[in-house]
This record gives sequence, structure tokens and C-alpha cells, in this order.
Amino acid sequence: MYHPSLHLHNMTKPDFTLLRSGFDTVELAYRAALPDAFLDALADAKIQAVKSRKPHPIEYAGQTFLVEGTGGQGGYAYRISTGPFGAIMKFREKGSNDAWGAHVKLRAYGLATKGILKAKAEADAFLLAVGGVFDPDDTRVGRVDYAMDFFAPNLVLNASEFVAHAKMSKTELIEKTGNGDICNYLRIGKMPGKQICIYDKTKSVTETKDKIWFSIFEKEKKEKGLKNKGEKEISDIWRIEFRAGRDFLKKHLPLRRWDRFLAISNKVFLSLARAVAWRIPGSDTNRSRWALHPIWEAVIAHLAEMNPLAEGKPISPEVLKLLREEYRAVLEAQVEGLLVTLAAFEGVSAGRLERSLDRAFDRTKRSISMRENLSDELAVRAARISMMFGGQ
Repeated sequence: MYHPSLHLHNMTKPDFTLLRSGFDTVELAYRAALPDAFLDALADAKIQAVKSRKPHPIEYAGQTFLVEGTGGQGGYAYRISTGPFGAIMKFREKGSNDAWGAHVKLRAYGLATKGILKAKAEADAFLLAVGGVFDPDDTRVGRVDYAMDFFAPNLVLNASEFVAHAKMSKTELIEKTGNGDICNYLRIGKMPGKQICIYDKTKSVTETKDKIWFSIFEKEKKEKGLKNKGEKEISDIWRIEFRAGRDFLKKHLPLRRWDRFLAISNKVFLSLARAVAWRIPGSDTNRSRWALHPIWEAVIAHLAEMNPLAEGKPISPEVLKLLREEYRAVLEAQVEGLLVTLAAFEGVSAGRLERSLDRAFDRTKRSISMRENLSDELAVRAARISMMFGGQ
């Protein structure tokens, strides 16, 4: 791996490994007609979501999903989620004259664990189940992100090493890890055109405590025989993310049809990778003649041979179980904190806390048992929690 003090072109084995690659976000517009009954159900659920200030779970035509209290950009009246491993969908209101009645965003977890074909097929199946009328191939691709994750223990990200085409803008978003051009996040380009992001994925995963990506990376590293530096759960993972927006896609595929996009997807991302080059600084005053960085050579080689139909790798049941247990612990901690606060509010001493808690539980049990439609309320909350864990 290139470091300012090293010259990798003289080294026999660059210090990086491609851990995984795949689509990370896919946005699709469907030329679809949705039945009034479905849109009426969304309207009713949206009212409930506004009242509760939480997404409202409903079941319709055998499909369980969450309805948000707001619509979405682009003039969509309703927004729903089929879960973190599913999709975010938006729908026009009843009576709309816009033929593009549905918008689907395939989410990163689903794309990573299922692959693009299965994720798209699940979205199609949902729309068909609720009564949608559409041609699955006559779908417009609005945005596609493709991510490559590298294990690179010695990488130093230096913004000055990137040479962009004269017509592109180069902007650093700048979480600096040092002085000058050294950074841990670099973004080049502008959406809805084309954009390249390079950033420290370990940092983002660690800060968000994202156990799904932890699990994915640990599995990939184990399969490839790679070891962490130090005792971190994961370390030294850098992501290169290629983002093809609507305007950029039009240049390669004017109608942006789904069925035709898959056939040229590698050409789309190769074009993006060649619009910007990661290079090793040299003595030549013409930066475009500097040698390509070894990682960029690996990127271009991979994109030239990429398989857009590659399947994902599912998350293990153990990881999902751990996520549920952590959520339970959070809920229990909240209950404990509220009970202690209530006791303090009532002036209860530590010696009388147990009796105070018994009284509080008795009052709470009586209050809950007297609620109307308690079964319905429990069902709603159970459905919402299930959706949080991908329907598990």
C-alpha cells in the first residue's frame, strides 16, 4: 500500500486486499399503478404514525411493513419501510396523474446479504402482492452505488494524490486525521451526476456500533486469512464508493431501463473510475502522467470483470440474536432509569426502594391491564420490533 515514505512500484506485494464488493444503494422508479384500497390503507396508517410520532406497522395483502408519518421527496405522499434488509418505498397519492407511481430504494444491508437480483425481486414481489400493476423491466434506475472494501493496514489517504478530469469538481469533506491533505474521508464529484467517496470504513462502523458490517467484515477476513492489527474487532478497512446518479446514467443509458442497466453496469463504473485517478506523486509536472496507485489499478481490474449478478452472503442467526439481546438490554436499562427517577421524585430512600418499586409495578400493571385494545397495541409494537430486525 502506498505511503508517502514508500515506493510501491518497487515492492513485490502491495499491502492491501479487496475484502468484498457489491452494490450499496439502488434507487428505482416504477411505472406502476397502485390500487386505491392500498393507498387508503397507507393514508390511515400515516395518520396513526403522525399521532404516535413513530412509524406505524400494518399488514396488507400478507405483507408487513412500517408506514412513516411523512411522505418523501419527489412529490410522494407516502413512505414505507419493509425492514433494514428490505427497501424504502414511496408512493404517489390516490388520483395522481404521474405514471411513475412508486419509488424503491434498495438498502445496503439487503444488497450486501442478498445481492441485487434477489433484493430487486423482493421489491417486485411486494408491489405485486399489494396489487401493483407494472412491468418489472420497465423500471428506471435513478441512482446506483457500488462499493469496494479494502483491508489496507498501511494506507494513508492523501487528497493531493487524486487527479480529476478538468470538468469535475473535487471537494474534500474533511474529517482530518492530520495536517495538509491527509484525511479519512474524501469526496470527489457532485450528485445527481457522478461521485467517488473514499473513507475509513472502520471508523464509521465503530462509531455507529454497526454489528451487521462488523459481522460481514469479520467473516470476509476470516475466509481470506487476514488478521487485525492489534486487538480491535475490525481494523484498517477502507471503502471506495462509486456513485452513479441520474444525470450520469443518462449519458450511458438514455432511458435508464433496469434490464439494460445490468448489461452495462461495469462500463458505467469503469467510466467513473477513469474520470478520476488515484496516482503516486512523481517528478513529472504533468500530474496526469503519474503512475496509477496500486489500489486504483486493482479497482479498474475488478470493475472490468465485475459480476453484477453476484449473490450476497446472509447474516448469521447468531448476529441477529445478539442484536435482539442488545435491544432488550437497552429497554431494561431505560425501565430501570425511569423507576429510579420516579423513586427520587417521590423522595424514597435507598432502604425503602424495594417497597416503592413493588408499588410502582402494581400501579403500572393495573394501568396497563385497563387499557382498551391492549391486544392490538401489543401486536403493533411486536410488529414494529420485528421489522427492526429484518422480520426475524
